[in-house]
Amino acid sequence: MTNEKCPECGGEKLVMNSEGLICSKCGLIISETYFSGNEVVR
Repeated sequence: MTNEKCPECGGEKLVMNSEGLICSKCGLIISETYFSGNEVVR
């Protein structure tokens, strides 16, 4: 988790998973994570 807030709903519970940084309150994907070869690019 981070100390950031969701820009959409103001939710403070953000989680990082395989899709990226996601607000657990509204489901907004704040920052996507994708794979480029063997590296994780954010």
